[in-house]
Amino acid sequence: MFSYLTRVLVFCSGFGRLLTLSATLNRFGIFRMALCSNLEEVRQACARNAGFDLFITEELIPGIDELNRLSAMSKDGCFKRLLIVGNYSSCEKSQLFKWALEKRVGLLDVVEKPMSAMLLLQALEKLPKVADCNLDAD
Repeated sequence: MFSYLTRVLVFCSGFGRLLTLSATLNRFGIFRMALCSNLEEVRQACARNAGFDLFITEELIPGIDELNRLSAMSKDGCFKRLLIVGNYSSCEKSQLFKWALEKRVGLLDVVEKPMSAMLLLQALEKLPKVADCNLDAD
């Protein structure tokens, strides 16, 4: 369904949700991912494999420190797009999109927690499509 080249970084402290999300991404044809249950693992994954196509986080408490950290990660090339999962008011969602626009963070969406497979699929469909390449073409 999605390009086998799509690389996803997932940050979620709940191991059950982390495994469920991993299995769901696999069902959608995404196999290249780093699963992180704490911030140190996220830092290590970014140091090893900068340039994730998508960063999914369920661990965002929208405060200045968290937003600055995400902004720095985006600027450093850790990820291209961001999907935030959580229970936010419409005002908080609006502020997150405004922050992303101002800081040039590729915020793909803010979805309700718990995130269903359908909501994940709808968010993934917003990712830019990778064109098929013919490597044998002259």
